[in-house]
Amino acid sequence: MPEKKTGEATKRLLEAMFQFRRLRDIPYWGKKPHRHLCKHSDMMILFALKQTEPEFPKGVSIKELSRYLNLKSPTVTPVAYHLEKMGLVGRSTDEKDRRINRIFLTEAGRKFLIAQKQRLADHIHGLVQYLGVEKSMTLAELLDEAYQYEYSQIQKENNFTGHGAGGQ
Repeated sequence: MPEKKTGEATKRLLEAMFQFRRLRDIPYWGKKPHRHLCKHSDMMILFALKQTEPEFPKGVSIKELSRYLNLKSPTVTPVAYHLEKMGLVGRSTDEKDRRINRIFLTEAGRKFLIAQKQRLADHIHGLVQYLGVEKSMTLAELLDEAYQYEYSQIQKENNFTGHGAGGQ
């Protein structure tokens, strides 16, 4: 009997997770299109640029940004150029090595990030109002526990494959 309930719970959780995945494909009809249409990868680069500013005040190279995000340079380069075309990111030549381009947030990029942070905060506030405080706190606790589980699985896998504890 417990195995049947575990199977049902697994199926229900998987279905719920797929529902969220499908939300990304639903167009927002009736809403004004955003001036800047950004994908998840765009936002990831923008937030990373903001976080690396203290260490790289004159901008960060693609190689440095790739290392920071744990991605390969060919993955980051087209996103950075796309953001530059949108005016959210600027590019300059490194003063010491003219072969290196540095990218940085423009003023428009900063304003866009502030607006996106507010939009996310408003969205989460709406979710809390919809669920109520008690369910919201329970959801947050469950997500924390899920994160801990996933993190422990990654650690186990890394130790098993010899990539953990400095074994790279």
